[in-house]
Amino acid sequence: MSALFHGRGLPWRRISSVRALVAIGLLAGVVLVPSSAASAATLVASLPPPAPNNFGHSVSISGNYAIVGATGYNCSSPSAGGAYIYKRSGATWSLQATLPGPITFGTSVGISGRYAIVGAEGCSGTGAAYIYKRVGATWPLQAALPLPAGTTGAGYSVSISGSYAIVGTEDFPPAGAAFIYKRVGATWPAVDRVILPDPQVNVHDGFGAPVSISGNTAVVSSMGANSVGCSAPPCGAVDVYARNGATWPLKATLSDPGATQNDYFGETVAVQGTLAPTTVVVGDENGQPCLPCTATPPVYIFEEPSAGWANTSTPTAKIITPGAITLTGGFGPPEVAISGHATGHDSVVIGSPSVNSLRGSAYIYVRTGGVWPAAPTVAKTPATPSGAGNFGISVGISISASSQTSFGIVGAPGGSGDTFIFKGV
Repeated sequence: MSALFHGRGLPWRRISSVRALVAIGLLAGVVLVPSSAASAATLVASLPPPAPNNFGHSVSISGNYAIVGATGYNCSSPSAGGAYIYKRSGATWSLQATLPGPITFGTSVGISGRYAIVGAEGCSGTGAAYIYKRVGATWPLQAALPLPAGTTGAGYSVSISGSYAIVGTEDFPPAGAAFIYKRVGATWPAVDRVILPDPQVNVHDGFGAPVSISGNTAVVSSMGANSVGCSAPPCGAVDVYARNGATWPLKATLSDPGATQNDYFGETVAVQGTLAPTTVVVGDENGQPCLPCTATPPVYIFEEPSAGWANTSTPTAKIITPGAITLTGGFGPPEVAISGHATGHDSVVIGSPSVNSLRGSAYIYVRTGGVWPAAPTVAKTPATPSGAGNFGISVGISISASSQTSFGIVGAPGGSGDTFIFKGV
């Protein structure tokens, strides 16, 4: 295990510094902030933690269903983890299912239609990832995803889209791994598992720590890679894979535009692959750490060219949120949630849970006319509701296919822990 990439024992895997949480989504012009002041989103649900176990560490939303992960704090002070599924009925979001699990269960979560995935990275050993399928009002376990022999730390990052799921582990020898699974009927068999190749293997690679999948595109970060232009690793890289029948060949490697040591380009990744252009968003540590200090970690947006993906270190856009973020206790990996908008007005939501005295903040950037703005369309630093903190440590965005209503979900596991759901206008 490399100390460069991993924070087992930290409450939120390095979140005490900066977690720039990125989402490409459906809430054009919306900032997801719990504030009494008027904004472009309406707070429709405040979900209190069913148990005090780091509720809101991970979140995901799909249509009328949302899932919230609660990891059980850390391995030195363990408590049971869990994942909680909520259903919207009219204007109300109610708890529909509780998925219990061991310590670290809920490290990562994802939901897509009738299927949910939960990662349990584990304190040592293999780790795990589990698939649940909605049957009526219940969510029974459908599969514990089969892992190759020798896997460690699986479930650090998970993502699901339709009949495909991806599981990442930064600890799989020699430098991490990512596995794609295909649903066949009611099973997710090992025979259909694809092990994605890591094009730049080194001992500090971290390949598979963040992963994302959407449609026929998957992205995997190697945030410690010695990428193009990197004179002193770790700099980072992000690999883009596209499904071709039963295979997922590598299409491109996106490199760190700055190529500065300790950039950790790929601290977070997200892909929107259901609508053209396919878009990848990448978070960057920006040459940190320094403790204590301030930093302005950038977020890069890459859009697939009309001629197809090619290796590049030139993003479509670079976003730096307003104000510096104070780093006080380690590295700060971001989390990612992605969805597309048929109008082409895709949005990027960036949450900064360490700003505003650790209460957190969120910013929205809206692509208009094919152009991403340099400044946020809307930005707000909220007065966090009582008992919550680190607002923005996890985010998700979705749109209801039936009503065309957009919803956002934001985790704030600090304090007593809360998760908030917003409705777009």
